[in-house]
Amino acid sequence: MKKLLILPIIALLVNSAYAQEPVSEVRTPHEHGKVAVWNEKQDLSGFTFMGQLPVLWENSSIGKPKMTCALMGGNMLYRKTKGGYEAYSNHVIDLTLIQKILTEKNKFKVLEKLSIEKGPQGYQTQKQDSWAVLENARMQGDWVLIDGKIPGESVKSFVVTRANSTQWILKTYEEKHLINYIIQVN
Repeated sequence: MKKLLILPIIALLVNSAYAQEPVSEVRTPHEHGKVAVWNEKQDLSGFTFMGQLPVLWENSSIGKPKMTCALMGGNMLYRKTKGGYEAYSNHVIDLTLIQKILTEKNKFKVLEKLSIEKGPQGYQTQKQDSWAVLENARMQGDWVLIDGKIPGESVKSFVVTRANSTQWILKTYEEKHLINYIIQVN
């Protein structure tokens, strides 16, 4: 009899474990552990859709989807009922701030390159010692895009996923890799 009572309680706890995690500020992809996971899509009003995770992580813990969400600029991971994940963010990019900084200078220090790909490994991080030339920040739908040149990167347009007066995070895709560049602004 006790086993019959315990099983429904365990099932309830497992099913609701990710239902209402509190949303925290995720300043860089290194803070991916702060990404909240929700099962209820209606709770995502007021969040910006950052995209569907590029691949389904088979036989993986929740850690890899959280890392991917953070690299996409999200701080909220929606677990779809039919499988897969979507990334959302409640962080607002200040386009005016970016444009103001770009009028003062266009050359910025690249601090790190972070990337993730399908497989069991986590994200890769590489310290950088290079300079990016950035320009033309603009809105495209819900996203702020910026054009530029980063040494070793063929892509010329990046999505800004985080921005303040000291640091920007730029996102791009390269073949099967999701890539972030952490840029020092001042």
